[in-house]
Amino acid sequence: MSRECWICGGTPATKEHVWPKWLKRTASSAEGRYQIGISTEPPEAWRQWTGASFEHTSRVLCEPCNNRLGELETQMGVLFDRLRGDGGTSIEPASQETLAHWLYKTGLMVSTTMDHEAARLAGHHYAELAETLDLPPASFVWAGRLEHPVHEAALWVQRFEWWDKQMEPPTRCYGFAFLLAIKELVGFVVVFDLRQSPGSDDMNPIRPGSRLQEKFVRVWPPSAHYGLKWPPPSNLSVDDLESIRRAIAELDKQAASKP
Repeated sequence: MSRECWICGGTPATKEHVWPKWLKRTASSAEGRYQIGISTEPPEAWRQWTGASFEHTSRVLCEPCNNRLGELETQMGVLFDRLRGDGGTSIEPASQETLAHWLYKTGLMVSTTMDHEAARLAGHHYAELAETLDLPPASFVWAGRLEHPVHEAALWVQRFEWWDKQMEPPTRCYGFAFLLAIKELVGFVVVFDLRQSPGSDDMNPIRPGSRLQEKFVRVWPPSAHYGLKWPPPSNLSVDDLESIRRAIAELDKQAASKP
């Protein structure tokens, strides 16, 4: 029996690249190091391998839906080259949206290759992305630049439960956090499984701490009228990524303290 597409439910779902094929031109060599895992699991449980550059695939989308998402890839391919350049640049609001959407979309796609409850995102996230190329209303995305990357690409994901204690009665929802490192580009994405934002400032349970503020720029929600300077004042280190990963892993523990 053919697999159904996660977006439209049509068949057959075809084998598609979860890292876009255009990233192959950025690869350091024909083979590279990759790593994906769940934030709460120990490093020895993460999947790590060396293989053909950006050839990781998953059978979850039909060809028409994959082509629809390809519109975003065309825009991001140009922006990616700018962000990797040695000189400074400015990320205008439209490009902030492109970058945020692409980081979210890539996190969704790579997560489909993990057979783990913490990586199982609700199907409507995929359907809404294909229809609107947009993020859910209650979402936050930061971007930074990694110094001395050790992987062609890496991703950590975590599903977590959250109680917004400022709402009356307190609002319970699920959220998902992605930490992606693709070459020098780092994305940190937090998405709540809500159809509408409750408008509470408690709906941002995790953000780069004060030590990392100068190493990230927030690209979602985007700036309304001005560009962001890129790169950030300081580069991220591999140790910084580990610090963020541990913070993501703590989210599930915080949910145990219900209001």
